[in-house]
Amino acid sequence: MSDLICPYCDKNLGYADDCYDSDETYEWHCRYCDKNFVFTIDYDPCYYESKADCLNGGEHTYEETITIPKDRARLRCTQCGDEKPLEK
Repeated sequence: MSDLICPYCDKNLGYADDCYDSDETYEWHCRYCDKNFVFTIDYDPCYYESKADCLNGGEHTYEETITIPKDRARLRCTQCGDEKPLEK
């Protein structure tokens, strides 16, 4: 995450921790130059890749999910996220 920089005086204003909606335009006041400005938030996607051999002819590796209440637990593949009901 980047810090908020005043577009008038280029001072670093830190992080706007109470602003998080990417569909909003926020108004901010610079404590250094005493001017108001607006900003929007843009979130860059991050990708985390991992192998999923089960999608390429391998076996799924199912583990029981941890849920409360326990009777709502399911089996979830640790590779691809596929879910199925617990076998009773």
